[in-house]
Amino acid sequence: NKETNILDAEGKVKVEDVVNNYVIFSDFAKYKKNEEIIITEGNSKGIDDKKRTITSNKFIYNKETNILDAEGKVKVEDVKKNYEIKSEKLTYFKNSDRIITTGFTEANIENKYKIETENLLYLLKTEELSSKIKSTIRDNNNQIYLLDEFKFHADKSLLKGKNVITITNYNLPKSDKFFFLDGIFDLKNKSFTASDTEIKIHKNIFDRNDNDPRIYGVSSKSQDNLTTISKAIFTTCQNREGCPPWSIKSQKIEHDRNKKQIQYENAILNVYDIPVFYFPKFFHPDPTVTRQSGFLRP
Repeated sequence: NKETNILDAEGKVKVEDVVNNYVIFSDFAKYKKNEEIIITEGNSKGIDDKKRTITSNKFIYNKETNILDAEGKVKVEDVKKNYEIKSEKLTYFKNSDRIITTGFTEANIENKYKIETENLLYLLKTEELSSKIKSTIRDNNNQIYLLDEFKFHADKSLLKGKNVITITNYNLPKSDKFFFLDGIFDLKNKSFTASDTEIKIHKNIFDRNDNDPRIYGVSSKSQDNLTTISKAIFTTCQNREGCPPWSIKSQKIEHDRNKKQIQYENAILNVYDIPVFYFPKFFHPDPTVTRQSGFLRP
């Protein structure tokens, strides 16, 4: 239409933006030349200069701002970096290399980490994914992370989050729960540093199903199979109102998985919050050890 300066194209349409290095394929396209806007419908697919692809039911592409809006069964895929993002709606800011999704979003990173969230921000250059809405991240070791907000650096497998719940052996026996106010988690090396820690250990760890073993601490960290909890309280008593029948308060509790030992430093045994014994240092085998023999130091 020469008067409106609008072009309609239908049937295996290909739009090529040579200036911005972007190619779009679709069943139908409308080119509004005065506004430099392209609207596509049906089997829309966009490919940028990094070979990233976006597919959806509908595109709105602004050539002047170099911004692409996609809506309806949207999927972003990068074969080279091995990730995939799915959502119902997203915006691709090509000049600033940003992707913002709207609504429920799923991301699969290297087939190792699966993310379920809303309103995801993905910085393509730094490979940083983030959201300030409750999210779920699963790894391929049956471990799940529930977070109120997060930042995930995909290139380093580094996760930062607030109000974090992580569950080991998810939906399997012997599943433990960790609660953190905030923390930094190296998912590749299986290490972390966190504050305000609570650990709920699976009930039958000491062969007693009526136990509720748990640890509280001001902070915690884990690296090379050594987990340290500072200013910690440990008990196996059932959850009840008031103080537990017994607990151990310790300046530091260390769980050494290589030695299969739990070590305490400056520990006090309390019975109903009354201090009974003080131990400068002591240790005992962790629950994976069925029996130890020889001389054991007190």
